[in-house]
Amino acid sequence: MKTFQLFFTLFFLVVVNSVTAQEVSFDNQVYVVYKKAIILNGEEVTKDLTKEQQEGIFDLAKVKNFENDALEKKKEEAAKEEEKAIKEEEATSDKKEKEAEKEAKKKEKQAEKELKEQEKSAEEAVKEKEEQAKAEAKAIAEKEKEAKEAVKQKEKEAKAKEKEVKAQEKERKEAEKAKEKEEKAVDKKEKATKDVEKATEKLEKDTQKFEKLKAKGELSPNDIEKWNEKLEKLKEKVVDSKEKLGKL
Repeated sequence: MKTFQLFFTLFFLVVVNSVTAQEVSFDNQVYVVYKKAIILNGEEVTKDLTKEQQEGIFDLAKVKNFENDALEKKKEEAAKEEEKAIKEEEATSDKKEKEAEKEAKKKEKQAEKELKEQEKSAEEAVKEKEEQAKAEAKAIAEKEKEAKEAVKQKEKEAKAKEKEVKAQEKERKEAEKAKEKEEKAVDKKEKATKDVEKATEKLEKDTQKFEKLKAKGELSPNDIEKWNEKLEKLKEKVVDSKEKLGKL
């Protein structure tokens, strides 16, 4: 009867282990891995995770499966040993039964020790892979930073060049404006000089003409008065034109 119970228990553990999902902890989250799906809080999140996260979670699940398989195998062996011990118990004395039980416990402890060592090795492998992924991510970030700094430097150089071009353009326009102003001043001075010469020449000619007419007695007192007014205006025009020239 005991033999049948042990066999049934062993069979049940193997079947349950083959169909049960694995629960693993990763990045402070508890995930459930069932076949090729990763479940978080009752929802499948496989596609939402990065490749590195998926590999890390599946690796942990594999470790769990490996541990469970190893443990079940050890338990199966222990059960067989126990079954053997029971058979020997039924056939032999109590002393042999105790020795068999002691041996079974010893093997079970040895199996647990081996399992812990395997679990430790698997965890170290996962940790090493995570560190490698972090190092690669850091290298990528540094390259991106260097690329951004290079772009900023080029933009800075372009702005400096643009500023230099604008400054040169401003100097050119100011020089052109100054030259244009100087040319206008020269033109104004030349025109003012001509106006002075023209007014002076007009005053001299009209004065000579007045003196000739007056000497011949051809002018009446009224004509003389008009001539004097005309000559006075010409004198004023000469003075004004000279003053204008002096201001330039």
